[in-house]
Amino acid sequence: MGSRPKTEEYSSFSKYKVKSSMSNDVSSKDVSSKDVGCLDTEKVRLENNVIKTNNLIGSVKKSNKKLFDQVKKSYSDLYDENDKKVWKKYKVLVDLDESTVNKIVKIVTNDTIMRFYDHLPGSWGTLSVLTTMDENNLVEVIEEGRITPTSTKSSVMKIRDEYKDKESGSDDKSKDKESTEWVVNQLWINLDELDVSDEDRSKIQSMFDELKGYGFTIINDKESQSDDS
Repeated sequence: MGSRPKTEEYSSFSKYKVKSSMSNDVSSKDVSSKDVGCLDTEKVRLENNVIKTNNLIGSVKKSNKKLFDQVKKSYSDLYDENDKKVWKKYKVLVDLDESTVNKIVKIVTNDTIMRFYDHLPGSWGTLSVLTTMDENNLVEVIEEGRITPTSTKSSVMKIRDEYKDKESGSDDKSKDKESTEWVVNQLWINLDELDVSDEDRSKIQSMFDELKGYGFTIINDKESQSDDS
């Protein structure tokens, strides 16, 4: 009986032709040196571009850290609770809009964020969301790896809101709902939770004063906290 004829099979990739023999279990790829050269060139180009991009990402984050450190030092040197004129001039003169400066101040005065800075996203907007989280909750999600340098603002907000829901549920259980006193035409305000400039804050305060003239009661969140204590 004669030997079986050899068969040729082709892979789904047209540039690779695979020859296989029914008489033995040996196969080889018929790849030209040109194809190999193209593959090597693509790999090198890819690696070079990835390295350059990652280096820039790292340098941008380091630059942000330097900026944060300087704003923190400036805030410490210039901010005075009783006389904010110098600090206001600083915010006008630096090449950043006032809202951004306010965000950075919230970030740099948050010890947890600065301690874990290298493990967090570089976006100012995303970091500012983290300033609204309870410190213990923030440490927990960072150590669990739920927030990483690649986390987006929307994903961080989702985690933040998840913990806020837990906290509000806990508060409801610990408080007697029947003891809650609801007062008509009373507003409970916390301007610190709003990302507004000093100018906008002043405008809002003027509107509050006008509402008071109509009989509304405006409660500042800080005043409420001092009453509770």
